[in-house]
Amino acid sequence: MSTWSEPLECAAIYRFFSVAFMTPSPQWAEDLVNLATEFPLPLCELAEKLANEAAQTDTAELEGMYHQLIGAQKQCGCCESDYLPQGRSNRGALLGDIAGFYKAFSFDHTTELSEVPDHICVEFSFLSFLAIKESFARFQNHQDNAELCQLAQNKFLAEHFDLWFSQFAENLKQVAGDSFYERTVELAETALTPVLEEARQFVQSDAGACDSRFSEGTCLPDEMSEGCQSCFVMQRTENIDDAEN
Repeated sequence: MSTWSEPLECAAIYRFFSVAFMTPSPQWAEDLVNLATEFPLPLCELAEKLANEAAQTDTAELEGMYHQLIGAQKQCGCCESDYLPQGRSNRGALLGDIAGFYKAFSFDHTTELSEVPDHICVEFSFLSFLAIKESFARFQNHQDNAELCQLAQNKFLAEHFDLWFSQFAENLKQVAGDSFYERTVELAETALTPVLEEARQFVQSDAGACDSRFSEGTCLPDEMSEGCQSCFVMQRTENIDDAEN
């Protein structure tokens, strides 16, 4: 990616799905409607249709469906540790590795989410956060920092997210029936296909070789650790330079 607008578009997509897999609320639906407009065509039309469905459906009905499928009753596992062998045999190590990614980029999901670090909405939120950092770095012409953020996205996708998302999607479709959540995960599969393929190719290339820069916790200048952390995609192009404040 060569411009700041491209990773910002990716951030909108990740953020949309992070919100979609959170507990429904009136604000939740409004966020989906706003984020849907950031999708590229032709996905934008599908995202807007899905967001409007959320806005026009009774919140209590959606919340009940949420808890039945991936919330309290949890017919479908919604965490990485639900799907990977190491999640059952050594969950602490798996969560520790995920936490290492988060710590390296000053990502604190607890400021917004009460879910565990490997929950689907938290992993989506982290990917959105990284894409915003990349966009900000490109906007400021900090090429090394931008490439580091892109490296981290590809590594996290390949080493974590891609290892379980497809199984999560299949499981959710089996239990969700013809519902908002079935349509949400189908849109997610479509939207994520190119980025997951890019991540797979990346880790198979020389560029995907081990890079310890972001594991040292010194990946980005201090000014990017605060403003970006609470700045999500709905902050538009014209005021992205305010993210430092």
